[in-house]
Amino acid sequence: LKGESEASEPLYQVLARKSYDSLQKGAALFEEANDPTNLAFLLCNMGRFMRFRAHIHLIGETPNNVHLQKKFYHEAFAFYQRALGVLGTRKENPDLWSLVTWELSTATFNLAKQLQDHSTIDQEGAPQNADELEQEVVGMLQRALKICDQEQTGPRQVLYSFRAALIHHRIASYHHFSFRSAAEENRRKT
Repeated sequence: LKGESEASEPLYQVLARKSYDSLQKGAALFEEANDPTNLAFLLCNMGRFMRFRAHIHLIGETPNNVHLQKKFYHEAFAFYQRALGVLGTRKENPDLWSLVTWELSTATFNLAKQLQDHSTIDQEGAPQNADELEQEVVGMLQRALKICDQEQTGPRQVLYSFRAALIHHRIASYHHFSFRSAAEENRRKT
């Protein structure tokens, strides 16, 4: 019976489910073995998986559903936060800490971009108005900037600086758009 249902499912769906199951089992085993380093790696990979999962649609799901993507991104955030909790402090494993914070910053930045670029606010029954969406996106961009470790030196410094520049550009373009919209609205009223 299981083989029949797998045969009717697309291969990517079967593999996605099996991947997630394996990640969960591995995390449970590393937790049981009290191995925080490998547990943090697996939790980071589970966060990456959730980011991947946010961008594929399974049978019965609407493609490019921003609200469903948001759900999976929030699950990714939880895995990254859990990985940081397992690691304790940066001092104990600085390279892994940097990797997890980079992934968390990337996930936060990518969700903010998705919301900024693909959310619809003019639909009836939409969960947010334009101001709420702007607040959420700018807040996420600011969190991504805060998480992005610009103080550390090393080979990734260029990436951190580039990411920070992209985030500042997105925030500035959001504020510029708001300013122009308000100016246009005032011009129409007069």
